[in-house]
Amino acid sequence: MDNYPNSHPDQYTKTLREILSASSIIGIFIFHENKGIINNLMPKILKESDLLFLSKHLINAHRESGALFPDTDKTIWNIGDTHLTVKSLGNSLFIVLASNTPALPNHVASQLDILSDLSGNFTAGLPSDIPAGLSSDFPSGAPSK
Repeated sequence: MDNYPNSHPDQYTKTLREILSASSIIGIFIFHENKGIINNLMPKILKESDLLFLSKHLINAHRESGALFPDTDKTIWNIGDTHLTVKSLGNSLFIVLASNTPALPNHVASQLDILSDLSGNFTAGLPSDIPAGLSSDFPSGAPSK
């Protein structure tokens, strides 16, 4: 099976960079239920343990919303002035975007669709050698704007 992002690392990195280029995006992280945080491009103030706690609760709420409203593509949660958008990228794989606006710019929504389309449904599970994506490019989290 052609498992994204391993078979598309350049497109994966390009897509994440495009999402991060939006001025309203504070950071992003990608979470897999079995593997944990795959990419952490959030501000350094958030530790991985914070993101694991947050992601488990956000994803449970996202799934509950999807059970009530089957056409739900993504959910948005507000914490103070920060808006967290959760979107499923496939079986057990989710992206969480932190932004300072509740509505995502059109080009960010398009990039999310690209990630979703390329990811397939991961029916075979994620490979063990999933690339670190941008994490090594931005060792302290998301790049400064």
